[in-house]
Amino acid sequence: CDSNIVTNISVQTMDTTVNQFNNAFTANEANASYQWISCNPYSILIGDTNQSYTATTNGEYAVIIYKNGCQDTSTCLTVNGVSVQDFINENQILIYPNPTSSILMIECQNPNFVESNSEAILYNTLGEIIFKEKIKPNGKAQFNVSSLNSGVYYLRCAGFGKKIIKE
Repeated sequence: CDSNIVTNISVQTMDTTVNQFNNAFTANEANASYQWISCNPYSILIGDTNQSYTATTNGEYAVIIYKNGCQDTSTCLTVNGVSVQDFINENQILIYPNPTSSILMIECQNPNFVESNSEAILYNTLGEIIFKEKIKPNGKAQFNVSSLNSGVYYLRCAGFGKKIIKE
């Protein structure tokens, strides 16, 4: 017996290169899902799922890229020399009223820091995302927290090229 078998193979390629400028990274692969990681020791950076990431401490970082049912990881890149001066002054982000039981307002005092992907993310103490809201070009965002249980929550303002966590 003789038979012919034709197999079509589709190879998906992914760009796992990352641009680095000081402590800021941007994955080159567009229109994908991203998960930033710390390389040493290996750990997932919870909530850091944007195409760009800004490291807040010295270390090695990489991104896992998910696209079209595939995933691949970039090489680890090193950040050295991160200091307190590299971050936005915490007073430039207003969070009020705190505490609150209804509407929580977030306001960046300098809207020039606001980028197109700027967002405010509210986490519970387990690191789970409760709310995520884009920050408007005027530097403002708000959350209706009336449905939440009393307790401590963490707010992260991302996309400023900086990161602020406030309790």
